[in-house]
Amino acid sequence: MNQQLHRALSRYALTFQGNILSVNCQCRMLTRVRRTHSTSPVENSL
Repeated sequence: MNQQLHRALSRYALTFQGNILSVNCQCRMLTRVRRTHSTSPVENSL
């Protein structure tokens, strides 16, 4: 396998993984914010 191609592929995979992770974090933050606004304090402590 071409070394340059392999490097480019791994870099692309890393950026793709990073994008997925950041999107996951944003979704979690959004759901957490939504939860704090919508549910009772008892459920928030859990």
